Amino acid sequence: MNMKENTGMVGSHPRASRGTRFINWVVDYLLVVFGGFFLILSVSAHPIKHRFHVDIWEDAPGTVILLVWWFLYYFILEMALGRTLGKFITGTKVVTREGEKPSAGTIALRTLSRFVPFEALSGFWISDTKGCWHDDWTDTVVVKTP
Repeated sequence: MNMKENTGMVGSHPRASRGTRFINWVVDYLLVVFGGFFLILSVSAHPIKHRFHVDIWEDAPGTVILLVWWFLYYFILEMALGRTLGKFITGTKVVTREGEKPSAGTIALRTLSRFVPFEALSGFWISDTKGCWHDDWTDTVVVKTP
């Protein structure tokens, strides 16, 4: 393993800080929620003028659309580019603990891990050498890029 436990380094890249990870989460969360909201509205069978309020918990098709959008947002961007839009903004990317590009299966599991209740809260107690649950469960790390 190339990760230097005491320094928070993965290969030659420093791990992303808790603050940076929080910014990633806020940007990506807003994109997923607002993107999903507009996607639900755009594919809705009802005209928008009759549908000012969308309650995804009462609208099963809307919930499915949001969950699929959420999965695809993270999976496609992290698989193809190693980063989401939030990670682009902060100059970070996802790598394995060895500093390599994660496999499609790893990215899929990492993305599915985000659906675990309270998983997002795991980011509040990450340390310099420990990640969120979706990092720990998939042996991935978010690092700063040059």
